[in-house]
Amino acid sequence: MDDMFAELDTLVSLIASSVDKLKQEFKESGKPVPSIHSTESHPFDTGPISQRFDDALRTVQGACAQLTTLVSPPQLTVANLGFSQYTTACIGVVLKAKVADHLQSKSEGMPISRLAEVTKVDVNKLARVLRLLATKQCFREVSPDIFANNRLSILLVDGSPFSALTKLMSDENYHAGCALADTLLDPVATSSSSPKDSPFSRALRYDGSLWDWYKDVDPEKGERFGQAMIGFSAILKYDSILNGFPWKDQPQGTTVCDVGGGVGHISMHFAKACPQLHLTVQDRPETVEQALQLWNNAEPEIMKEGRVNFVPINFLEESPVKGCDYYFLKSVIHDWADPDCRRILTNVKKVMKPTARLIIHECLIQHVSKDDSEESHFVSTAPKPLLPNYGEGRIFEYLMDICMLGLVNAKERTLREFIALGKDCGLELVKVWDCGLQNSLEFKLANVWVK
Repeated sequence: MDDMFAELDTLVSLIASSVDKLKQEFKESGKPVPSIHSTESHPFDTGPISQRFDDALRTVQGACAQLTTLVSPPQLTVANLGFSQYTTACIGVVLKAKVADHLQSKSEGMPISRLAEVTKVDVNKLARVLRLLATKQCFREVSPDIFANNRLSILLVDGSPFSALTKLMSDENYHAGCALADTLLDPVATSSSSPKDSPFSRALRYDGSLWDWYKDVDPEKGERFGQAMIGFSAILKYDSILNGFPWKDQPQGTTVCDVGGGVGHISMHFAKACPQLHLTVQDRPETVEQALQLWNNAEPEIMKEGRVNFVPINFLEESPVKGCDYYFLKSVIHDWADPDCRRILTNVKKVMKPTARLIIHECLIQHVSKDDSEESHFVSTAPKPLLPNYGEGRIFEYLMDICMLGLVNAKERTLREFIALGKDCGLELVKVWDCGLQNSLEFKLANVWVK
């Protein structure tokens, strides 16, 4: 291999070998690679994928992006980064105008003139919005000025959890992003850990947190946030959560407390896939009421069998139910600054028996540079010449980190930060389980030896 092209050739080789692994996965599943023009769901979209598939996918994503950056003029790359806000803005337009809904039954597409009529958006401006999105492979321009749904845009049809999530991204998240620079450069707000000092609160000129705003100003969007979290969990794939950690191998009668579990949509998947588990879902009183209604309607048999309980909690002030085998916190810690996280974890630690485990299920931020710390053996790194954290192959976690900063002045954390939080609360990291876009971090009580 010519040294002059070493990085270029290695990236191309990585892409080719990883694509071969993906092709093998599709071949073994008996399912074809989905067409970008299709509006049908593919089994790999929501169903289980193997660790081999996941590794190959993140390698392809990282290597393709790094290859493009390598051969592109840097000025163009940086300009495209700066312009990326307009993609989000255009998503907001088509969501509010319900463009995907109007195209849902039009497989042959709809003329932009007709779309403009039904959406009440100027025909020329709507065409420009759709061309940008179609260039990003979201929507399809069948022929000049005739647009149709495709594999991506069909997810924007109103009423689905994922549609709720994209509305959150193009609304609350977008406002927060616009105020990010002013907030970080404010001499007071920059070092504050209060959710009241978030970029979102600054953008809306609101003296309170996102949660206060949902409760007191816009309860309808607060309800939408709940739906969005179901969409968020679907991105993370329920099967990745179930298969990444050995939940299915637990013995009969294993007790799991889902702390801050919302309406229990994750526990619902646990209950279906792992009937040997006895589950307790804990959240705010009003959320528990919603959960009871949901479960009684959706899973009456599980409720009748008594395999799940619902107990209200304020996890900042109270401990969860005592003596469970596992305490499961999914996407809870990232909502809070360190002082509040220590309160939450300490409250859990108080009721853990010696054999209990705490499972924190979160995004795990890896350094972009090579990490030679003692803790680095807990996580895998990408093959060279990719960035050690897979670059664009794991960009979701880093976008989530800035999202948490923007909305609630909180964050995703590095492994070192998780270990430090645990140590402060008398908890010791046992293992990191790779669950795709997130990880399950297993903690035990520190200084406790169990046979």
